[in-house]
Amino acid sequence: MASRVLAALIVASVVGLAELYVMVRAMEGELGEL
Repeated sequence: MASRVLAALIVASVVGLAELYVMVRAMEGELGEL
């Protein structure tokens, strides 16, 4: 049971980091166009 919770936390953290990375890249693109 603990391993399943740990796996879910890892997946959630990876997805969160990916979303944050995409958001930062999008902001950099917008700033570069100005």
